[in-house]
Amino acid sequence: MIDLAGTFLVPLLAVIGTVVLVRYGIRWLLPLLAGQGLILVMAGTRAMIVIACVLTLVGAAVHGVRPSRRQVAVLLVMVSALTALISSTRVAAGREVFHAESGAEERISGLVDGARAIGSSEAQDGIAADLVYRFDGNTFGAQVYTSIRGASPPVGLTTVGNNMVMLVPRVIAPNKVASRSLIQRSEEAYLASHVGLSQHVDWLPTMFGVMVAYFGAVGLFLLAVLLALAMAGAERTLSRALTPARVVALIGLAQCALLYASGPQVFLVTLRSVVALVLVVWAVATVLRRRAEAGRHRQSEPTHPFHTVSG
Repeated sequence: MIDLAGTFLVPLLAVIGTVVLVRYGIRWLLPLLAGQGLILVMAGTRAMIVIACVLTLVGAAVHGVRPSRRQVAVLLVMVSALTALISSTRVAAGREVFHAESGAEERISGLVDGARAIGSSEAQDGIAADLVYRFDGNTFGAQVYTSIRGASPPVGLTTVGNNMVMLVPRVIAPNKVASRSLIQRSEEAYLASHVGLSQHVDWLPTMFGVMVAYFGAVGLFLLAVLLALAMAGAERTLSRALTPARVVALIGLAQCALLYASGPQVFLVTLRSVVALVLVVWAVATVLRRRAEAGRHRQSEPTHPFHTVSG
């Protein structure tokens, strides 16, 4: 469920939310995002709730629809409560309650237990630990950089090649996971093995923390500049005309940026999903536009009155 939610559900909810806010007004912001949060809390990943909220606001903002300060304040409290609930549930019911094999009833039961235990010292420690972990994006990159300055050489584009292989859809390459080892499937695992870090720690790699391993500090600077120029150029191009496909692309770019902490591999996978969604939206919009044009053409055709022949 987490993979599905992260790949498609989050941007779809953001697109739906954008449509609702643009059509019916900003007064629906809080009920809308509360509904989004209740759906995504079932996945058990805090980042999804935050990202879906931000993407919805981005989509509305490009149409000139912006929240008030009061709405932003209430929204911050609501998102904080939902993310704290997930952390508390992980402590009270265990992380396995959010695993793929867990059903809806088990997840809801775990969330109820988490809500009951949210005031306990164990839950408070779990919430604090999750919060600190999310803001600690320097450890992995610092250890990688220290290592490549010493005994371990930069990895070059080796992991980029592995990432491109993993981008191939399973329909085309059904054995791409089974036929490859963990360090071939995961860029984080490859770099941890390369520089001698523990494979039993859930590192927060970040985009720059991984990119510094490619060609060192100078390479990181150049890659960061190129990435910034590419993202800025894409945003400027897409913002020139707000067609449905372009709005979805803008939301997708924002999602890629918000996934900075996960590193380039997740960035590429997300970008692939964004391209797929954009193509679907473009195809639907094209079909609807052509049907509308055909309807207007039929209405503009001259009608021929019936002629009666009298004998």
